[in-house]
Amino acid sequence: MESDKEYEAVIVLGKTTDTLDSQGEIVETAQFEHITENDVVECLKSFIGKQLQEPPIYSALKLNGKRYSDLTRSGVEVLPQKRSIEIYDIAASKIDLKQGLIKIKVSCSKGTYIRSLARDIGIKLGTVAFLIELRRTKSGSFSIDDSVNADNLQTAKDKLDDKLGKVNFLIEPIDSLDSLGSIIVKDEAVKGILNGMYFNREDVVNIEEIDPKNQKKGQKTVKIISKGKKLLAIADIEIEKWYINYYNVFNS
Repeated sequence: MESDKEYEAVIVLGKTTDTLDSQGEIVETAQFEHITENDVVECLKSFIGKQLQEPPIYSALKLNGKRYSDLTRSGVEVLPQKRSIEIYDIAASKIDLKQGLIKIKVSCSKGTYIRSLARDIGIKLGTVAFLIELRRTKSGSFSIDDSVNADNLQTAKDKLDDKLGKVNFLIEPIDSLDSLGSIIVKDEAVKGILNGMYFNREDVVNIEEIDPKNQKKGQKTVKIISKGKKLLAIADIEIEKWYINYYNVFNS
């Protein structure tokens, strides 16, 4: 949930809906014939970087414990608070201005609403827009390129049953957490950690790079591993005060 994301999306120009996607009712139309391909390219470039984004009123975000979407459907006017996001990269993979369609690829921070991005792109182009297709292609280290269908799974199961070795889409737990920094501990500290005990700085062999995006309130979310690269735990650690808060301990 904390990781960066990548998406493929299709935006329709000239119309928008109350939900900002195809599930909603059309609430506004506008001309888009004035828009050129160069306008689209330059518009998309302008969204790269840190910014404040207004989330949709139909979303799972909460106000006083209730979802925006539930409040909106009950007739309550929701005024969404803008949130800080970052677009790392965005580009059009297809532009069809006769149909008013733009297919985009987006790399962004967590919390980015592509529906809101579609709306904002439309406004910046001098029209309105909404999202008709959305596919998440990457979340953290997990990519759609590594995914398999049911037939592939059955083939893989047969291979494993026949002891023909590891299949390429099986991911070791430690590899699935490569977006986190690592604290490598001495062998003598392993048993205590696997029982949820704290460890001292003296028990640390090395602290590997910690991504700033995984830091919060002075804490750093890390994976704790042995010298033999065994995953022991996931924890928040305050490096300066050396305070440890375990999320998970993998003592099996």
